[in-house]
Amino acid sequence: MMPALSAVIVDDQRLFGEAVRRLLERGGFEVLAVAPTAAEGIAVARAKRPDVILVDLGLPGGNAQMLIRTLRRDVPGTKVLVLSARTDPQAVSESLRSGAHGYVTKDTQMPRLIHSIHAALQGRMVVPHGMALASRETPRLRGSAALLASQLTSRERQVLALLLRAASNKEIARQLRISPHTVRTHIQALLQKLQVHSRLEAVAFAARSGLSEALLK
Repeated sequence: MMPALSAVIVDDQRLFGEAVRRLLERGGFEVLAVAPTAAEGIAVARAKRPDVILVDLGLPGGNAQMLIRTLRRDVPGTKVLVLSARTDPQAVSESLRSGAHGYVTKDTQMPRLIHSIHAALQGRMVVPHGMALASRETPRLRGSAALLASQLTSRERQVLALLLRAASNKEIARQLRISPHTVRTHIQALLQKLQVHSRLEAVAFAARSGLSEALLK
């Protein structure tokens, strides 16, 4: 039997932290601790090396960004995911610049939270979907969109560029000299990395984030 994935929650709101603990445990995680301060979160992470640590931005002293940077330095094998009530683009971009592997808001439904944690554990950048799509109208968030786009391989970027030109799978296969099956594989991968659910959403993401400008040069 595979060992449970381990998690640490850093949140000074005890009732919320315990609620998240119960939700994660029902989702198959072993929650090693609920730490109310950055110092305790760092100590637990160093000692127990969890798979993922969930960090609230509203910690006493306003030191959450320092906590993120410290965790990335001291426990590089741990994924750091912000779980915050803040929904402003600045909070997202600052957290990602500090080294967070993703950002999830506290009003996220349980299945989506678990999905986001697993996505981060698989090496994908996680940001609130609506915020990413709003990045063309919100310049401060363009960095978040760029981080998502940076997860794409060169081939996936080529496929996305052709999707922007409304190319069919057959046309993409012909132009890139790959099989239709390989095209479908690349499309599925880029949908997952951009956190969208369809070709149309991928095109919309590229257009709104400014990524299309680089792809279509």
